[in-house]
Amino acid sequence: MAGFNKPGRRAREDGKNARGVASNKYQKENYDRIPLLVLKGNKEKIKARAAERGETVSGYINKLLAADIPGFTTPNKNEYLNTGNGPQE
Repeated sequence: MAGFNKPGRRAREDGKNARGVASNKYQKENYDRIPLLVLKGNKEKIKARAAERGETVSGYINKLLAADIPGFTTPNKNEYLNTGNGPQE
């Protein structure tokens, strides 16, 4: 529901959701984005494997990279939840 605000809460003049704007700003300042191309059908396999392990796709891929690259750091699960950086397909 774009532009939805709870009663008594002042809406942004531009109509954007304040939480979304703050989350996007945080992500832009603290994360790099890497578009990832996989063959058709593999996206669903990755999503399923991440779900089996109780992780988001981003979290699962980050853990795989951390296991292979010395010094690779990953955000904790709570950081994903608090920034809205959950599953990103």
